[in-house]
Amino acid sequence: MALDPELEATLGVGAGKHAPSIRDFSIEQLRRFSDEQALLTDPQPPQVERIRLLCIPLSSGSYDARLYELDARHEPSGLLVWVHGGGFVVGSLDGYDAAYRRLCAGTGMAVLGITYSLAPEHPFPAGFDDVVESIAWVQEHADQFGVSTNDIIIGGDSAGALLALEAALMRAKAQRPLRGLVLAYPTAGPEIKTASMHDMADGYLLSADAMNFCYELYLAGVDNHADPRISPLLSLDLPQAPPTILSVAGFDPLHDEGLALCGLLEGAGVAVTFLSEPEMIHGYLTLGGISQGARLAIDRLCQGITALLAAEI
Repeated sequence: MALDPELEATLGVGAGKHAPSIRDFSIEQLRRFSDEQALLTDPQPPQVERIRLLCIPLSSGSYDARLYELDARHEPSGLLVWVHGGGFVVGSLDGYDAAYRRLCAGTGMAVLGITYSLAPEHPFPAGFDDVVESIAWVQEHADQFGVSTNDIIIGGDSAGALLALEAALMRAKAQRPLRGLVLAYPTAGPEIKTASMHDMADGYLLSADAMNFCYELYLAGVDNHADPRISPLLSLDLPQAPPTILSVAGFDPLHDEGLALCGLLEGAGVAVTFLSEPEMIHGYLTLGGISQGARLAIDRLCQGITALLAAEI
């Protein structure tokens, strides 16, 4: 399958293309660029009726969150809590605004975008702890969102997917399981060496070096990468994962990590809906404004989430 032509033309991605090294920029520049790129690649996302700013109290402080509701006059069918990607280093509510809108419009669910501590200022396990505490708080206050505790799904993309997975496992161990889990092009740990990481190391928006750099910042001072909170492929708790949707992009260094995680989840007895987007690159969730293929991929993800919420459990 060929790379999506709109992404190739608009972003200048593809085999033999090289982007500047992420290591040549400051953290502030990277974060600003990440948000600005998201605004450029999806400047006119779907409209939703109401957006509310919230503050989630955590042991490490209060963290901003943003609630998107398609129809504020009616209670939502469920709540999707989304953990943004960005290599544990970048990503924000503003940068993911269009993605939240598309998820809300596509599923009809309320979507809660949450924030968490980022590296290098706050290395592991700060971000992980924030996400676990945030989802626990949401479950405890489900009535504030107009849903029952049985209608909460957690999802995330890239690094956010890893955090969402581990948070879902932690809540299951606490006897407070979530309705479902959504993993969009997930990373599965710093030690994973795959064919896709080699074959697509550069040229497809996310590079192997960028991924390594982000893990270096996130895991500063951490020697034990076998910790399952870091490397979920080694987790003994995977059988406790809720029903899961897992999506991979064909032109993504993390493609094979997603396949490996899917296989382990299925082998552990977890009900997995696997979605393959062979024309897409990493980060398609934020590229809906420049690619019909990305919009269709987002639609398929939303259809899977809707089916996950409607399934009997």
